[in-house]
Amino acid sequence: MILGADFQTSSVAETPIAVKQWAENTNYRLENSQTKDEFLQNLMAAHINFERIHPFEDGNGRTGRELINLELAKNEMPFLIIEKDDKAQYITYEADQDVVSLTEYAKQKLPLNKNVTKYLNVILKLRKNLIRIIKNK
Repeated sequence: MILGADFQTSSVAETPIAVKQWAENTNYRLENSQTKDEFLQNLMAAHINFERIHPFEDGNGRTGRELINLELAKNEMPFLIIEKDDKAQYITYEADQDVVSLTEYAKQKLPLNKNVTKYLNVILKLRKNLIRIIKNK
């Protein structure tokens, strides 16, 4: 159980298989999304499911949000930044497993983060190029 949450997470013993199943399901759903909206909705559903796996009391929020942004970056979409003032609503969407509302929240926030994402995507491309150059030496 995560402190402050009213839902049960996976036990420590259940975590390895739960993460494996989550990863396989998430990869399938994201790879087979037909539109950006469907991709975003599948990503938000995956995020909510991921948060319910974590067996530790401190939650899994930062890791889960980084996984969202990793997938967004891979698809050249803006990062999702949960504003401090929005955190309570975000937590409610997670607790209620409200994929539709979390997706709508993300749609509203993503356009605001385009400049940050463009900058970070440039950094990611530079990093990939640097890794390729180092490997070829």
